[in-house]
Amino acid sequence: MHEEKNDKEELEAFNPGTGGAAERDQSAVASYCQTLKTKEFWKDRFPCTYWIPTYNLESFICDVIAGVTTALTVIPQGIGYAPLAGLPLQYGLYGSIMPGFTYCLLGTTKEATIGPTAVNSIMSFNYAGGNPSKAVTLGFFAGIIEFIMGLLNLGFLLQFVSGPVITAFSSAVSIQVITSQIKGIFGLAYPGRGFVKVWIGLFRNITQTSVPDLVAGIISLAILYALRKLKELKVFEGNDPEAKRAKIVKKTKWLLSISANCIVVIIGCGVAF
Repeated sequence: MHEEKNDKEELEAFNPGTGGAAERDQSAVASYCQTLKTKEFWKDRFPCTYWIPTYNLESFICDVIAGVTTALTVIPQGIGYAPLAGLPLQYGLYGSIMPGFTYCLLGTTKEATIGPTAVNSIMSFNYAGGNPSKAVTLGFFAGIIEFIMGLLNLGFLLQFVSGPVITAFSSAVSIQVITSQIKGIFGLAYPGRGFVKVWIGLFRNITQTSVPDLVAGIISLAILYALRKLKELKVFEGNDPEAKRAKIVKKTKWLLSISANCIVVIIGCGVAF
């Protein structure tokens, strides 16, 4: 009789349809509901409540510097990613500005830059087809889903995505980005979107290449590469790395390096105008 009772308890514990599993589920739901009522839970979801009480002028100055340097990188990228989504350039500008205002209140990682990415742009085009209204609706519902996942602490799901998968996906996206921009560099305009159609069209229309556009594209790429590598060069710093001159030169090279995208955009707009 005792053995039958133990067997019954074990079945209730492991069978999802029995009372043991149901009681555990109810207990877990009740525990989570109790967590929702705590102040710490909501403070963790709104991290700004931790730093706002101690915010001062020094923090404000540092934030201004960080905001300017981030904008010099994110805004040109956002404008460049708009064509990937099949949207007008101004939507890339909107997408690079608004997330920053939201993330400063809800974000927890100060090293992250929030804005449009190549992956988001390509996936947006696949589902919205370059329609601004559909793209905005897609972004709205995607935000709701991410918000719910954040409340439920579902970030652990990323642990099931292996490193090689992420690396392969990122490499494929970089190839897709190059493919999407190749027509513009050669100054060509022909129908077709996608890896195969774009490259076939490129070789078919290569004789119609616009030389000024090609030269401008190559020069822009060279400037971008040179400015990115500038901070690694030990020139004009002198022999003493702690000297005032060396620090000023390092800061100047660092600023030029992070604002490379913005500099190229401004120079390109000026030349085109």
